[in-house]
Amino acid sequence: MLDEQGRRELEAAYRECGPDLWRALYAFGNGDRDLADEVVAEVFMQAAHALGGIRDLRSWLFAASFRIARGELKRRRHRAQLEHAPLRIPDGVAIDPAQQVDDLLALLASLTVKERSAFVLREVLGCSTGETARLLGITEVAVRVRIHGARNRLRRLAQEVERL
Repeated sequence: MLDEQGRRELEAAYRECGPDLWRALYAFGNGDRDLADEVVAEVFMQAAHALGGIRDLRSWLFAASFRIARGELKRRRHRAQLEHAPLRIPDGVAIDPAQQVDDLLALLASLTVKERSAFVLREVLGCSTGETARLLGITEVAVRVRIHGARNRLRRLAQEVERL
């Protein structure tokens, strides 16, 4: 059981990074609110059990969240509960601004898990390269490589859409 100091630390972490964590998981999970809700709850429960051994709580929460979400998405794919819908833009139809979130989620689904996690933190949430590296437990060079790959893949998709 948590002592009072641990409880306060977790509550402060939840207030400070809970909303960003949920948004990152929402984007990472292709707009799956249930996944974001479940993973945020799970990661804070795990943090409560491991709090004494965690050096940087914010980094640990993000890294553990992406790991949990990745595992859950993999389980869902294996159970055929998660379908990856391709980006569908009919010929001659412009993208409706109201559809921009759905379009972004469809584009994010085309990225690898590693590219998506870096892209969501860096480009969607606006974290610095250093903070993204710290949250993912990788080097800044690895973040830049992942972002570069994500941008190239998204650029190719955008060119394909323009040709429609």
